This record gives sequence, C-alpha cells and structure tokens, in this order.
Amino acid sequence: MKKIKILFVCKYNRFRSKVAESFLAHFGSETFSVKSSGVMIDELRPYVSETTKIILREKGISVVSDKSHLINHELISWADKIVVVADNILTDIFPK
Repeated sequence: MKKIKILFVCKYNRFRSKVAESFLAHFGSETFSVKSSGVMIDELRPYVSETTKIILREKGISVVSDKSHLINHELISWADKIVVVADNILTDIFPK
C-alpha cells in the first residue's frame, strides 16, 4: 500500500508543525510519510524549541528533524495533503 504523504506547515517550523510531524511519524508510520516546514525561518532560532522537545519526550516520541525547514516548491509538490497548523498562515500560497 502506498503511504499518504502529509506536509504540516506553521509559521516557523519550530513547534506546532514539528509536534504534528513527530506524532504522526510515531503513530502512523505504516500509513503516512510526513514532513514539516514553516513559511519563514527565525534566523536567530532555526531549530526546534526546547518546549517541543520536552512535550514529545514526555510522550515517548522523538523529534523527526531538529532543524527548521522553509516551505518550498519541492515540499509542496511532494505532499498529497498539506495541513496548516497555524491560524496566521495565508493558505492561498498553496496550489492544492
């Protein structure tokens, strides 16, 4: 069975999208392939927040990727579904 490719997007790819990516990678790895990104990168803090790591560690889940990733055409094209996990993101930038 082909895995469904899910891209989680938030503002900086440091908390919400990283938590969603890590949870789905942990609990849905047989069904889903997941990635996450942000619409911008905080140059001073381009890594997953410590709060994110603590929350995931408490649930026995590892962070999929510690580094923040900027949304790009390749990621958008890769995804079967894009899930925006922030209310301050303009969704009209996505073609699907």
